[in-house]
Amino acid sequence: AGGFIAEGGTSKSTLTLGEAVYIALMRPLYGHDIERPGPVLFVSAEDDRATINYRLQCIARALHLTAADIKLLERMIYVEDLAGKMWRLVCSDEHGNLARTDLGDRLIQAYKGSGLVLINIDPTNLFGPGERFVNDAEAALMVEGQRIARELGCTVRFVHHTSKMVARGGIVDQYVGRGGASFADNSRFQHQLVNHRMDDAVYRLPALVNPADDFELKRAMQEGRVLRLHTNKLSWGPRPLDPVWLMRKGFEFIWIDPAQFVSSTVHAAQQTRDAQRRVIAYVRARLAAGEKLSRKTRVEDRHDELRLKRAKAEEIVIDMLAAGYLKWVDLPKEERRGSLKA
Repeated sequence: AGGFIAEGGTSKSTLTLGEAVYIALMRPLYGHDIERPGPVLFVSAEDDRATINYRLQCIARALHLTAADIKLLERMIYVEDLAGKMWRLVCSDEHGNLARTDLGDRLIQAYKGSGLVLINIDPTNLFGPGERFVNDAEAALMVEGQRIARELGCTVRFVHHTSKMVARGGIVDQYVGRGGASFADNSRFQHQLVNHRMDDAVYRLPALVNPADDFELKRAMQEGRVLRLHTNKLSWGPRPLDPVWLMRKGFEFIWIDPAQFVSSTVHAAQQTRDAQRRVIAYVRARLAAGEKLSRKTRVEDRHDELRLKRAKAEEIVIDMLAAGYLKWVDLPKEERRGSLKA
């Protein structure tokens, strides 16, 4: 049992549905093969069945699934609609003691032998005894999650919200969940979904090898459609240190393969070469048009046309002059004016 944490409105519920589709259809997910495909259960106290089914239909269309795929999904994705019913896994009695309810037993009885591989319980705060119990409540909820996981032989994942401080501060670690530390400490894994911000000082948007893909990724970031999926805790195995980068396009979450990334050094060198080519092409075009660039009408003064900052344009001109790709040529005597001689 573990947690899947994100700010409200970060598409976490839709992403978990998309993951379930890949798991059920045994499609590689985030670059990994599905070693144990099987049914996925959604226990939802927030979104009703109609909403979940609508999202699944949109995901199926976005992924261009066949009729056979859709028929398989109808058998592989289960929904328990508890919206508005206030059914909790853990409650408090009249003495304030925490105890499990019969909901866990009912889930175990209903899905025993179904071959479930994953249960998403969404949202966490509606399945516990209330946040006034903080760490005790989270520990009890995670214990009940472990019991259900053990009885059904599957993973139980509580979909949870971040705290306000985390949302405002862009914090990434295993303790980002709203409430206390027990949610993470008593779990076996913690996933965090982050809406990537352009001003993030720690995680930089990777540049892609294909310029067209790179442009699309940068546009998606400007529109708030780039996400990072972090594994902040993982028991019994090496924890991935790098996030999974995702670009949302409608109801499709496109995984960005690290093999498509350009290292920052290579990317910077490529940008410089592209800028040098633009400068050379610009000078040639001006000369072909009969315009002679001089020390008064310099290339650097046209930096806006070259899509460069002035300092960068000056740096490139100096480097190109030193390398011999550009050179000053004396003007004919009749064209010289005062100090303007080249």
